[in-house]
Amino acid sequence: MNTISMPAAGQSAPETPEYVPIPLSDLRTDAVVDTQIYIKLADAFVKYREPGVPFDESVRNRLREHNHRDIYILKDDCSRFNLYLEANLQKILSDPQVDDAVKSSALYTTTVNLVREMLNNPDSVEGIKSCQQAVELAADFIVSTPQALSNLFDIISQDYYIYTHSVNVMTYTISLAMKSGYPADTELKELGLSAMLHDVGKSFIDWNITNKSGPLTPDEFQMMKLHPEYAYHSLEKTGVIGEYPLFAIRHHHEKINGRGYPFGLAGAQVDKGVRIISICDIFDALSTRRVYRDAYSGFESLKIMKDKAGSEIDERVFLEFVHLLGEVK
Repeated sequence: MNTISMPAAGQSAPETPEYVPIPLSDLRTDAVVDTQIYIKLADAFVKYREPGVPFDESVRNRLREHNHRDIYILKDDCSRFNLYLEANLQKILSDPQVDDAVKSSALYTTTVNLVREMLNNPDSVEGIKSCQQAVELAADFIVSTPQALSNLFDIISQDYYIYTHSVNVMTYTISLAMKSGYPADTELKELGLSAMLHDVGKSFIDWNITNKSGPLTPDEFQMMKLHPEYAYHSLEKTGVIGEYPLFAIRHHHEKINGRGYPFGLAGAQVDKGVRIISICDIFDALSTRRVYRDAYSGFESLKIMKDKAGSEIDERVFLEFVHLLGEVK
C-alpha cells in the first residue's frame, strides 16, 4: 500500500484522566516543578504547591507521613511536566544515591507520559525525539542494572490503556531481545523504539472503537486493522524514524502462518524483531484488565499463547519469553 487516507489524529485523548497521578518518588528535590501540584483528599483534588515553588525532601516526607504516595497534575500540564521529567531522568538513572526501584519508577512514569503525548500528537518530531532518548536510557538502564527487570515488572500497569500498554511492551521487548542475544547497541534500541511506538496508529482510529467494552464488529475490526499502516505513514512523514522501526511498527501484527495483517507475511518474511514484539504485545494484552474482562494471570496468558506457538507466533522466541518471566517474576 503506497498511499492511505489518514483521518484526524488525537482520537485517543478521552482516555486521559483530568488529573494525572505522579509518584512522589519521581520528583527530585533539587529541581523546580513548573506546574501546579495537587493532592487528593477523599474524593477531591486540592491545590498543594504553586508552579515554581521548590519541592524539597521535607515536603516529600510530610506527604508520606500523611499517606500520600502520589501527587497530581492537570492533564493540560502534562507537556510541561514531561519536560521536567525528561530533564531529570538521566540524572536520576545515573545517580548512585538513588535506589534502583525509584529509578525504575521514574523511567516508567516518564515513558508513559511521553507515549500519552505521542498519541495526542503522533506526527510530533520533538515527541519522537523525546521517545528515542527515553528508549536509549531505558535500554542502557536495563542492560546495566541487575534488578531493573524485576523492578520494572513489579510496577507495570495492570490496567490497559494504549499508553501504558506501549511502555509495557517496550519493557518486555528490550528484556526479551537481550535474552535472545541482541547486543546492547543501536539494534536493541531501535527494537525498543518500535515497541514503544507500535500502537501510535490507534490515534487515528475512532476512540469508540479502540475503547469499546466488548467484541468489535467485522467492520470495526477492519478499521482497527488499519492502525499499523496509519502509524507507518504518520511516522514516515516526520523523517526522523529509521527504516527498521518503521518496518517493525508496520508489521507487528503479521503472523508466521501468513494470517496476520496488513500484508499477510509468512515464515522468514516475519523477522525476529517483529516476532519478539508480537509475543510481548500479545502477552501484555492478555495480562492487563479491560473494560469487558479481568486480566488473565501470567500463567493463563502463557497457556493461551502456547496454543498459538509454532503457528501464529514463533515457538522458540515464545519459550525464551517463558524463561525470561520465570527469571524475574
